[in-house]
Amino acid sequence: MKRTWECKACDQEFANYKCAISLDDHGCNDALVCPIHCPWFPWNGEKVDWNPVAAPPVVCLCGSTRFRADLAEANRAATMAGKIVLAPGVFGHSGDPMTDEDKARLDRLHFAKIDMADEVLVVNPGGYIGESTRLEIEYATRAGKPVAYTHNTGA
Repeated sequence: MKRTWECKACDQEFANYKCAISLDDHGCNDALVCPIHCPWFPWNGEKVDWNPVAAPPVVCLCGSTRFRADLAEANRAATMAGKIVLAPGVFGHSGDPMTDEDKARLDRLHFAKIDMADEVLVVNPGGYIGESTRLEIEYATRAGKPVAYTHNTGA
């Protein structure tokens, strides 16, 4: 039988976690907060001072999947800047196989990623913006998301 607890900080149920730091060291009551909310949860043997209330910003990358390398570079740069990155995971215009049904499902999934994001970054080498990207920009704008571009759009 798996033992579960409810986190005092987030009310989420969690299992199989027992704080590695004693109660006297920091006061998490040994197992009454989940690993995310225990500020001393040991990551690779190190203590981490992490405040989950101050979560990093989330950016959604948009752009043609023919620019796979540019999207990867934008993902790397945003990650190194401390952002959580949501990005395309299948690159149809770069040769990843997909059906029309896959394309429609992935388009809906990408709109959901935009919904989850705090901001949108359009990866548009040479100013190129295709039809799918144009729809994503319009969707993000209507949702009130700030939209930035990697290259000048001339607008």
